[in-house]
Amino acid sequence: MLNMHVLDLGEEWCPGLFANDPATAPGNLIVGTEGDDVLVGTDARDIIVGLGGDDTIHALGGDDSIA
Repeated sequence: MLNMHVLDLGEEWCPGLFANDPATAPGNLIVGTEGDDVLVGTDARDIIVGLGGDDTIHALGGDDSIA
C-alpha cells in the first residue's frame, strides 16, 4: 500500500508572499510515512521528506529539496 501526504504551500498558505517572484514559490510538501514509500514530486518546486523505511524518491522537474 502506498502512503503519501501532499500539502500545497501555495497562495492559500502564504497569501501575497510569492507575488513578486512566483519562481520562488515552494510548490508542494510531500511527506512519506515511517514505512516504505514511493514519493513522487511534481514539475513545480517541491519539498520531499522521507520519514523512515526504504523510500524511493522521484523528484521530477522543478528545483526540489529532498530530506
